[in-house]
Amino acid sequence: MNVVEQTLGLLSESDFVSLSAGVKLKDTILTDRANGARHYVTKNARRPLRLLGVGMTLSSWLEASNLTEFQAFEIIRFVNGIGCLQIQRSRLQGMRHLGRRAQLRLRGVQLQIPAKRYSATVLGVVNAVLRALRPILVAVLVSFGLAYGANMLTGSYIAGHLVLVGSLAVTTTLHEYVHLYIAQSQGANAQVVVRGLRIGVLHQPLSPVYEVLSALTGPLTGLVAAAVVMALTLAVNPSMFVVLSAGIVCVFHCVSWLPEYGDGVALKKYWRNRHERTT
Repeated sequence: MNVVEQTLGLLSESDFVSLSAGVKLKDTILTDRANGARHYVTKNARRPLRLLGVGMTLSSWLEASNLTEFQAFEIIRFVNGIGCLQIQRSRLQGMRHLGRRAQLRLRGVQLQIPAKRYSATVLGVVNAVLRALRPILVAVLVSFGLAYGANMLTGSYIAGHLVLVGSLAVTTTLHEYVHLYIAQSQGANAQVVVRGLRIGVLHQPLSPVYEVLSALTGPLTGLVAAAVVMALTLAVNPSMFVVLSAGIVCVFHCVSWLPEYGDGVALKKYWRNRHERTT
């Protein structure tokens, strides 16, 4: 198998790979400054991780790591799994890689989703949101083409999808920035991470009160902003399709409170700990 197949579509031979900023290997511990995580590293994995700390092309790293390909790619999958593998490739290399991933997907392979980190700034949040929305934007453009071919491309159809994408972009930026602001207000290191359609703010542990505050106010801010967009849409274009397109975004932010997803996990942990202390 080639590299693309062995990494389940994650990497190509010419990719430049490195550890994310703030991730350091010291002795036997891989430390992530963004969230304070500490991972014990076995002896065989220390040299490869040090090389990733320097950064080099994947082919050079494989040669210098002194590991079997299976062992090397297990390390790659682990590093990507904790969201600290940085991958750099040119636009041309990126287009070729997308083609290879498409071939694997057509063969039924479950692909690895790369994680990418951004700085803990407003611009970092915006860039993270735009990256996460790329597949949705592509899907919308494809739907426009299909609707045009079927003679169904109406003004309401276009407006509904534009409102959906625009509202997602603006309200998700506000949602995630609230998380970031609360973490930074408590002096915690933080980074914004994107994996596919999912966005999150990695940060050092906060006090239980601020963890709950962040978990509540992030989605609430996005929900209120989406509701405002929905109200404005209703005032400007009362088409049911357009209004419902705006309303879907409200549901999206509420999903964050589900017990097994995103902010709901933090709320579930808080209430469980509180219940244990009182019993």
